[in-house]
Amino acid sequence: MAANKKNRENAQARAEWDTYIHLENYHAVTLTDLTKQETTVQLSSVLRGYEYTYPTPEIQWQRVAGDTVIQEMPCHKATCSFSGRQYVAWYTEQIPLPYGPYLFSGLPGLIVELHDVGRNWNFTFESFGAMEHYRPMYLYHKSFLGKLMHLPREKALTAYRNDLENWDNLFIEEANVKVLTNGKWVTPEANHPKRATNMLELVW
Repeated sequence: MAANKKNRENAQARAEWDTYIHLENYHAVTLTDLTKQETTVQLSSVLRGYEYTYPTPEIQWQRVAGDTVIQEMPCHKATCSFSGRQYVAWYTEQIPLPYGPYLFSGLPGLIVELHDVGRNWNFTFESFGAMEHYRPMYLYHKSFLGKLMHLPREKALTAYRNDLENWDNLFIEEANVKVLTNGKWVTPEANHPKRATNMLELVW
C-alpha cells in the first residue's frame, strides 16, 4: 500500500491506497439493556465517534409467504420498514430468541438473514453455540482521535452523516494529513465535493 514508505513512489500502490481510503466504511456498536428496553449505539467515522441512547425500537413486522431453509434450519419470512428502508428477514423458531442484527428484533425466533429490498445492506447468520464462560459486554470509551461525543439520536446521526459526506476535508483538517493530487498539495480550504453516503438510516 502507498502508506508504506517503500511504496510511496509506486504508482500502483498509490492507486490501491487511494481506492482503499475512499471506500465507504460504517462502524457501529449496539448494546441493549433488556430490563430498561433501551439501546445504546456507537457510531464511528474513524476520525470522530458518537454515542446515543434511546428506547429500543419496536419494529412492526409483517409475516409473508416465502418460507425457506437456511443452514438446515426451517425459516419463516417477514418484512418491515425501518428508518426509511424496507427490509426482508428470515427467522427460525428452532432458536427461539427474538433478536437479530443491529437494531432488528421482535420476531418469534432468531433472525438468520436480513437485507433491505435494494440489497444495500445484507446481514447473514454465521453460527450459534453455547459459550464456555460468560464474557462482559462493553462499549468503547474513545473514538480514534478522542472521546466519544454523547448526543441525542437525531444530532448524532446528522453529525455522523456530515462526517461521511465531508470525509476528505475532515481527514485533512482533523488528522493533519497532506494530500497530493495531480502534483499539487491539497489544503484544508480545498473544499472537496461531498461524498454520496448510503447509511442504513435514511431518515430519523
